[in-house]
Amino acid sequence: MVEEISLRPELPSTQRRGFLAKLVALGAWIVAYLAPVGAAVRSFFAPARQKGQGAAEFTRVAPLDSLPEDGTPKKFPILAQRRDAWTVYPNEPIGQVFLRRVGKDQVVAFQAKCPHMGCGISYMEEKQSDQVLKKFYCPCHKANFDLEGRRTDAVSESPRDMDTLDEVKIEDGVVYVRFKNFRTGTAAKEEEV
Repeated sequence: MVEEISLRPELPSTQRRGFLAKLVALGAWIVAYLAPVGAAVRSFFAPARQKGQGAAEFTRVAPLDSLPEDGTPKKFPILAQRRDAWTVYPNEPIGQVFLRRVGKDQVVAFQAKCPHMGCGISYMEEKQSDQVLKKFYCPCHKANFDLEGRRTDAVSESPRDMDTLDEVKIEDGVVYVRFKNFRTGTAAKEEEV
């Protein structure tokens, strides 16, 4: 018979248990040390993970009597609190809207950003013969929209009509809107998150 020879010396069981105890103690120390460090890092970067602005609330835009009763649209800036990672900026412009009076106490609001590429939309009045044509106009790709925000060009590059802001309210003679930005370049009206 051939006898097997082991090149590795056998450790007594107390030495093996001591090694395992030291390994467990080292693991516990690492966990105990990293837990507060991880919490500190997480709380330091917490503001950077928050949303940029609180535009989900209604924003005061303009007094109702500043809108022409004949339905002519007027452009207004949307001012709201804007927040980046650690700084809060009160009353910062976050966008623009057109407000248009369509009744005694009824107002419609349109996003003043073109749904094609995000260019600023203007309001224009053009004289044609003996009448005045009122329209919204995007100078970037020369798209025209009627006063309801619908595309009037059959070959318009805009993938959809102007974006309406559906949540408009009037309180104490002041117009408020729930401002939203929408994705540009898509046929579907999708809110940017």
